[in-house]
Amino acid sequence: MKTLRRPFSIGIVLLLAGVVWLGWAVNPTVATYVLAAGLVGLAAARIFLPPKDTLNSRGRNFDVVILVGFAAALAVLAPWGLAQLPS
Repeated sequence: MKTLRRPFSIGIVLLLAGVVWLGWAVNPTVATYVLAAGLVGLAAARIFLPPKDTLNSRGRNFDVVILVGFAAALAVLAPWGLAQLPS
């Protein structure tokens, strides 16, 4: 039986690789916003795709709340990605 778990996993790895590249080549703030958007996308996939097609180990509601919460925290903290410590 073919499921979407392997492509779903590959998508997560590509998202993380893209975020690392953006953080290195472009700007850590932009990379943080892209990661937050990716987490929202994962939450949407968790809501709309059947459980057999996603990576899951807990309840759907828990996963969505955690993913959206982390995305919101990253989006709020992203502007401080290039903050300088006072010297």
